[in-house]
Amino acid sequence: MKARLYIDGYNFYYAIKNNPALGIYLGWCNFRTLAESALSPQGFEVGKIKYFTAPVGFVQHETDERTRQSVWLQAQNTIRDLEVITGFYQPGGAEPPVRPDQIVKNREEKQTDVNIAVNMVLDAVDDTECDLFVLITSDTDQIPAIKAITDSKRVKKPRQVQVWFPPGRYSRRWAGISNSSIKCREITPEELDRVRLPDEIPCDYGVIKCPHIWRRPLNGG
Repeated sequence: MKARLYIDGYNFYYAIKNNPALGIYLGWCNFRTLAESALSPQGFEVGKIKYFTAPVGFVQHETDERTRQSVWLQAQNTIRDLEVITGFYQPGGAEPPVRPDQIVKNREEKQTDVNIAVNMVLDAVDDTECDLFVLITSDTDQIPAIKAITDSKRVKKPRQVQVWFPPGRYSRRWAGISNSSIKCREITPEELDRVRLPDEIPCDYGVIKCPHIWRRPLNGG
């Protein structure tokens, strides 16, 4: 049996970054290893992976963030059969801070939700060999797309779907639609700790180095 993986990049990243109980180092994730460690015991072979994000815009005070994102995407591009699909940012839409030290950016990510939904629906139509779709998000905007690809009246081959919530982002609304075709669970910090990318990743043009603020603390905390 074959599986595909879809990742809501910012939903995953900010779930970790904005949770004071988690270390940001947990976000330096090898999504293929994460998927394979959970799905191989269930008899699934992980095929294509799609990672959805938006490039940080050219704003002077965001230079460091833009550099870190560039390194992060370089690291993701070393993962076999992973495709990065981008939307864009527009001004406005900042959420209130979760904790006092959080920096609130006056910008809003656009097209990611639509890109995820469109890609899943088109893949459900085109890839008749895939049996399972896995979506990493807690964003309930994807519920209509998930219902569509599990509905035998809408697609020739209804899919099984697993929705994996980032740590600390358990969603009652998602859990409320769970049935024989849709399963939901929360990724644990322990899982992410086991599937971190190496801090230094060899590549064709040298070595990709994990930014220091994303590295595991020396004391292991």
